[in-house]
Amino acid sequence: MERAMIFVDGNNFYHAAKNLLRQPPKLDMSKLVKVISQKDPNRFLLRTYYYTVDEPAQQGLVSYLRSQPRFIVNNNGYIKKKSIPGKIFDENDPSTYVKQEKGTDVNLATDLLIGAYMNSYDTAIILSADGDYIGPIKEIRKIGKIVELVVAKGQPISKKLSDVADSIIEIEKSDLTSCWNGTYNEATITT
Repeated sequence: MERAMIFVDGNNFYHAAKNLLRQPPKLDMSKLVKVISQKDPNRFLLRTYYYTVDEPAQQGLVSYLRSQPRFIVNNNGYIKKKSIPGKIFDENDPSTYVKQEKGTDVNLATDLLIGAYMNSYDTAIILSADGDYIGPIKEIRKIGKIVELVVAKGQPISKKLSDVADSIIEIEKSDLTSCWNGTYNEATITT
């Protein structure tokens, strides 16, 4: 049986799901990783790693995921406020800066590489379309690891990234809504 680990880039996946669903996703991540891992019946899901930032808005999700079996949460990322050109930066005025997530990619890539070299898994399933993972994916494939990328249907993915993965799995709206926390209502707004 194939040993798999799932690596979730929380911010990247959140925005992809939000775009597909046209509303902020309220997903039960433990259900979602089961849906994803069961797409191959010969797979045993060892563990899921979830990467996010350390900020108050994330604490409910972080606490919930940490209580789930076989979940490890890394919230060592952080938010950097970058000033908008032509505006005077004011930390208290969001119209003067954009938020950038930092550290999440490095944390995910580190765990991906360590797990591969320690032979902790056969297949890495990465929930992200971030091109920053091209280098680490190439590296773990050199030692025989299989890499699957999971993206939301219609999510843009670069040719370079899709070329280095063994396969791309597009999750459908129905995959996400089946894992909805509460009652799902069709969105009529666009963001």
